[in-house]
This record gives sequence, structure tokens and C-alpha cells, in this order.
Amino acid sequence: MTTFDLLSGSGTAHQFDDDLLVTGLLHSPVALGLLRRTGEVVAGNPALRELLGVGAMQGRSGLWQRLHADDLARCGNAIADVTSGLARDARVRARVTTPDRGDRWVDMRVTGVDDRTRMAPLLFVCMVDVSDDMRALADLEQHAHHDDLTGLLNRGAAMRALDDAIARPPSGGGRVAVVLCDLDHFKHINDRYGHAVGDAVIRTVADRLRGHVRTGDAVARLGGDEMLVLLADMETMGQAVRIAEQLRAAVAEPMRLGDLCLQVSMSLGVVLIEDGIERDAAIARADAAMYRAKAAGRDAVVVEGADA
Repeated sequence: MTTFDLLSGSGTAHQFDDDLLVTGLLHSPVALGLLRRTGEVVAGNPALRELLGVGAMQGRSGLWQRLHADDLARCGNAIADVTSGLARDARVRARVTTPDRGDRWVDMRVTGVDDRTRMAPLLFVCMVDVSDDMRALADLEQHAHHDDLTGLLNRGAAMRALDDAIARPPSGGGRVAVVLCDLDHFKHINDRYGHAVGDAVIRTVADRLRGHVRTGDAVARLGGDEMLVLLADMETMGQAVRIAEQLRAAVAEPMRLGDLCLQVSMSLGVVLIEDGIERDAAIARADAAMYRAKAAGRDAVVVEGADA
């Protein structure tokens, strides 16, 4: 029986036998194990078995086969430095695909072990499940940049996206179009049916707008029933108007909400971003065009500078 010394918090040395250490490792909630360079598990505690599954523990697959494809290259480079002797250890955060619970985020530390009895380097791995922390961070990120009611970008995120669009040189000659959208007579819906129905209308409108833009476009809720759409790579104003008309038509489709069947309309103002324009000026121009659409009878798309 091997014994070893541990220092207590007071600096006093105490002797323990290795059976006590093994018991602690076996009952640890942290996944611990020895691996070959191939990722094959040589030995591991129950927490490792629970994380990787029985197949990995029986040699049918290894840890590397459990890593998410998007994390494999990054982790492989760090671990290769350990196996080659360039680094003592590597610390990475990655997703491990578990048999029963899908992808789990882990903080993983891999340390090289010189196993001279087998004449091949082994790796000692320590993995802590941080999935709950990652979900909490994702929730914070979602709330920081997205509207709680619709899931669209919120005002702050929309303004940052517009600032980026203004600062970014046009790609291939295309410009960004700002489309400001406002529901017509939305107050009547709230007054007649209540705010719960009003919220459902806004969520449905948001879904329809989101479903009719392209990859690279952005949709935001600025507040109330006012929304903003940023259309990327617009070659002409006509192209932007065609997409805005598609958005207007999508919103105007009958909307079934429980026992209610409502039909709402939206007025839209469109402006193309020009060199040197400031964000507030672009918003003001789109807002002026949108109000001309309302003055002209609503349920319409009006371009900046168009006659009332």
C-alpha cells in the first residue's frame, strides 16, 4: 500500500494511503480519466462513464469521437502540443456529445503523462460540465440584444447594426436599405381585444417579417408596434421596394389567433443608405417616408423623397 503526504490548510503534513485517494476520485463529480493519444479511454471514474457513455469506456469509441465537429480542430491543436511535448497541459472549452443528453459544454484540462510501462504517452483528462453556465450566458446574451416579446433584435442592437452598415463599405456596389415599419390602427386592436391579443399580433407580425427577409438582412423591434428592417446589398431602390412590398403583403394576410381572425396592415418607409449619412438622419428619412404612407391611406410602401 502506497502512502503519500498531503498538506493541510495549516501547513501540517498528514499521511494518507492511496486507497483513500482512489475512493475520492471514484466519487468525484468531475470526470477524470486516462486516455491514449487516440482518445481511447484507458481508465476513468463513473463521472467520465456517465459523460461519455459505456461505449467509450469499452473502447468502441474515444473522447475525440465525442467532441463536437466545430470544436474538434481547435481542441486537437491544443492537445497535439501536449502529446508532442511542446506543452505540459492544455485547457479548452468544448462540446461533448453524450449518448443520452446531447451536447454538453465542458471545461477540459488535458495533461501529458509519461507512461513508461507501455512506452507510449498517456493523457490525464479532467472535465467539468459547464452546460448550465453556458445556457445562462446565452440567456444573458439573448436578453441583451433581443426583444423579449418577439425575439427580434432590440433597439440597441438595431442601432449598432445600422452603425456597422453605415461604416462598412458597400459590397459589390450594393447598399443597405432601411425600412421603417409601423402597424396601422394598432391602438384599436389593444383597445378592443386587450393587450394579450395585441402582443400576439406583434409576435405574428415579427414572425412574418422574419420569414420574408433574406440571409444577411436584419429585423428589429424598436418599441411598441414599430419595427425596423435592414436590407443588405441593395443594387437599386426598386429592389428594396419589391422586398418591402413582400413584407407589407405578408403582414396583410389574415391572422388567426385562437377564435379570432384579424387582418392588420402596415405602413413602410424606405431609404437607401448614402455615403456620409448619419444614423439618425437615415432613421429620420425613413420615418418621414413611413408617415407619408400613413397620410396617403396606410397599408403602403413609400420611398424617401416620394410625393405625398
